[in-house]
Amino acid sequence: MKKQNFDTIFCDALKCNHCGLCLQNCPAYREEKQEKFSPRGRVQIACLLAKQKLNLKQDRKDILEAVKTCKNCYNCAVLCPTGIVPQNINERLKNILKITPVTQNKSLFKNLIFKIYFRKFFKKTDNLFITSSRNFKQIKQSLDLLKKNNFESSLYKESVCFTPYTIKKLPDFKTYIFDDIENYRLIKNAFLDSKIKLDIKQILFITQILEPKSVKLPEDSLIVLSNTYLTQETKEEEMKLFEAFKNKTLNFVNNRYYYGPNFHPKTVEYLKNIPQKTLITLSERENIFLKKLIKKYKFKKEVIPIQFLI
Repeated sequence: MKKQNFDTIFCDALKCNHCGLCLQNCPAYREEKQEKFSPRGRVQIACLLAKQKLNLKQDRKDILEAVKTCKNCYNCAVLCPTGIVPQNINERLKNILKITPVTQNKSLFKNLIFKIYFRKFFKKTDNLFITSSRNFKQIKQSLDLLKKNNFESSLYKESVCFTPYTIKKLPDFKTYIFDDIENYRLIKNAFLDSKIKLDIKQILFITQILEPKSVKLPEDSLIVLSNTYLTQETKEEEMKLFEAFKNKTLNFVNNRYYYGPNFHPKTVEYLKNIPQKTLITLSERENIFLKKLIKKYKFKKEVIPIQFLI
């Protein structure tokens, strides 16, 4: 990776205002008690690379030590007032340092099965469906639904989590449809910041192509939203998107203690007390987190990805 590209790769890191809110809930920082092992520390490494004040070759050892301490809990993203996702920045640092994930072989095997199972959906159409799910039933259901609504779509060949600097790798399609609100937000943010040249009408979350009545919400349900928005415009866009599905049995949650490997006590208490029995998730990460929490504390609730309702 050439040094002159770092200002583009880490453009979001430059938004950090050094407030330190991410420190209090970071398990790595609580354990090490050193700035470089905190989300802010890792973001500042990215900033220094972007400003060419840090040399990747000379400082590789120190950078590597800091990057490897991240626990991937996303607590920092929830608490950040500027909408930065330090964990995503850290993943980019890992890519530059060529740190290979320990689960790479397993992931490659799953990706091979994915490609074999869905090979007929890789043909070129006007629309591209980009999924973050590994649930084959769910993906097939979404593809059938798109076709039913006159959006016959090709399937993206990888199960992905986009970062701002990888968005440019998207192949050329008329419409891009996402089933994960996290990736939808990233693409929206890139568009709003003029990082990608797409018409705003080309970027869709899967529920945008449906009539609200086609989404059959359980009578006692709750759509769960985190408060990690990349821009104010993205927040307004998302709330407008889901306003069509809002009724007396549907509510919105904005809980800053939502994510975390150790299940923050306020999160546990909050989930315990809400009356709704069904939690509807909008992203793969929310789905995994809530299932683990419910299992650990034996709550009498269920989690349903929104794709299973449409």
